[in-house]
Amino acid sequence: MTYEQIIPWLISIVSIAVAIHFGSISRKRADRDDITEGATTTATLMIKLDAIANDVKEIKADNKKMQSDLSEFRERLATNEASIKSFHKRLDTVEGYMNIKYEHHPEA
Repeated sequence: MTYEQIIPWLISIVSIAVAIHFGSISRKRADRDDITEGATTTATLMIKLDAIANDVKEIKADNKKMQSDLSEFRERLATNEASIKSFHKRLDTVEGYMNIKYEHHPEA
């Protein structure tokens, strides 16, 4: 082989080697960028999930307090209803007494 035949082969081999080298570097950079982007996305999602979990805990605590308050109100309502029932019985007794009094003494 002469130099004229070897030079194109050498240029081709060097060109292929350089293309493979730069392709490898580019692929590594793209992989590294993908990993960084994935990690950033994952971290963002984890932060948002933590915030949601905290909000759910607060809602549960508020719900428990509301249930406790509602239970207390139910007890107070039952007590008030019993008191009102007793008051109505006494009022009916007084009205009955007054009706008897007015029937016997209408001028009073």
